[in-house]
Amino acid sequence: MSKVRDEYKFDMFLGMSKDKKDAPFIIDYEPPKGEGKLIEFKNVKKVFNSNKNKFVALDDLSFTLYNNENVALLGANGAGKTTTVEMIIGLNTPTDGEILYLYDYDFNFQEEIGIQFQDSSYPIGLNVCNIIDFMIDVYNIDITKDEIISVVTAFGLHEYLKKPAKSLSGGQQQRFNILLALLHKPKIVFLDELSTGLDIHIKNEIRVFVKNYCEKFKINIILVSHDIEEIENITDRIMILQNGKLKVDINKSKVKKYAKSLNDLFNKYI
Repeated sequence: MSKVRDEYKFDMFLGMSKDKKDAPFIIDYEPPKGEGKLIEFKNVKKVFNSNKNKFVALDDLSFTLYNNENVALLGANGAGKTTTVEMIIGLNTPTDGEILYLYDYDFNFQEEIGIQFQDSSYPIGLNVCNIIDFMIDVYNIDITKDEIISVVTAFGLHEYLKKPAKSLSGGQQQRFNILLALLHKPKIVFLDELSTGLDIHIKNEIRVFVKNYCEKFKINIILVSHDIEEIENITDRIMILQNGKLKVDINKSKVKKYAKSLNDLFNKYI
């Protein structure tokens, strides 16, 4: 843990120019009208202690996520993205402040969260179909056989259902991880570099399918990405973290109010 945090600290102070640190805050976000709150961060602070040193990963961070919006969560290495995601999904707890889960769930807030992992270690002996069946049983997913076939086909995995999951190529694993994150139709799904490692044809198909699937089942996307086109096509809201603080929080439609383009905005703040 301490090694990772020290690397983040190094990146944060040596990888970000003084101009970017000094760029003004842009907090001009308007939530979708008539939509309820999903998650609320209230003055969240996270401090990591290592070798008698303190690293403030999140510094009095406050924001609200709403239903019916897709959010781009951005920032340089060490900005606080990973810690923020860890907090939301329950893998870490605040040093101070609180996180409120305001959506309905049966037993635990985590049951309504989907996570796309970049790296997966699948058990030896289980094929793709076995893991899909396992997910359906664990989450008690209400899904028809036709829906399963539709999803698997959309992700280009229908040929590999009987193939050991461990033997999938990098691109196939990427698609499989996204499928598993969406299968139980969560309230919120975290997508980390959605199309990394995919060829351009598959990349475009996956983007369209993911966006349409999430709209159909009212799944809210939190996208962590460096792909401008991906952010442009999928998200409605831009949040940029810097030094554990929320530096930018605007509707995507307002980008040109502050910058020439998304790329220009990112160059100024990331």
